Amino acid sequence: MKLYLSSYRIPDIKKFTDFVGKDAEAIKFGLVLNSKDYRDEEYRNEKLVELIKYFSGFGFLVEEIDLRNFSDSTELQEKLMELDVVWMNDGNTYMLRYILSKSGCDSVLSNVLESGVVYGGDSAGAVVVGSTLKYYSGADDSAVVDNAIYEGLGLVDFSVLPHWGSAEYAPVLEKIESSLSADGIKTIRLTDEEFILVENGKILDQ
Repeated sequence: MKLYLSSYRIPDIKKFTDFVGKDAEAIKFGLVLNSKDYRDEEYRNEKLVELIKYFSGFGFLVEEIDLRNFSDSTELQEKLMELDVVWMNDGNTYMLRYILSKSGCDSVLSNVLESGVVYGGDSAGAVVVGSTLKYYSGADDSAVVDNAIYEGLGLVDFSVLPHWGSAEYAPVLEKIESSLSADGIKTIRLTDEEFILVENGKILDQ
């Protein structure tokens, strides 16, 4: 099981393609933008165009995977298994976690990743793979969904602190880090230029 976790997009394309194990032009890339479903459609569509342009600029074969279109987890699993990478984009962590549950993606994602599909995620997409989301409400508004889920996907045994070092997020990130540490949860700080590679639960040397 491979996970590429970053604070902001893909800081090092060579490391990314090496990790996936394919040339960029051969990578089937599924973009999940549901972390922005709480925004209006005009904003969401503008962001979708921007991100497709960004990721396809590397040569990836990009398509949006809109989890709102799936109510059958078996169908979703089959679709995700056609990809080389499933990328969970930044946005609101609680919105993303909600739609992962509603679509059944959280119940099939491990099967998808164990089949060889690489998980990629930045910011919210990196946070959601940890064990808990309960302290992140200081950074993301949990009220964007009616019943926020505070349990992460549990794909890794640590919690990512994205955008570390930014003036905007510094105070809230320090508070989140302190609360997670008090609960005995390991944290990893990531600036917007950093990323980590995880394979079978182990963080790889870069």
